[in-house]
Amino acid sequence: MVSKDRATLVFSQWQDRIRSRSAWEAPLALAVSLAVTLLTATFTDQPWIKAGTIKGMFGTVFLLACVWLVYEVIKVCRAPKLSAERFIEELSTGTHLADLSASTIEQTETRQ
Repeated sequence: MVSKDRATLVFSQWQDRIRSRSAWEAPLALAVSLAVTLLTATFTDQPWIKAGTIKGMFGTVFLLACVWLVYEVIKVCRAPKLSAERFIEELSTGTHLADLSASTIEQTETRQ
């Protein structure tokens, strides 16, 4: 028997873990699009900014996207593997009949 509070806590933690498994996709897409732009675009001088400045800004954002990508990939590699068995194990760990309030036990018994 698992309390509602425990189930909510474990589920919210796992929900964050599942979301973080795909967090590397956004920086990868940004880095690839900026790399293609840097390789193919012809930057021209504008009345208010030089071409070299524009290219430097794109290069800086590209480097920041690469750092972000490396950070997210390292985070995914260090994260524990997700499985249904591990979720159930974590859900059941720390939950004992003595931990539940008397009202929860009474509610459960009346439902049966």
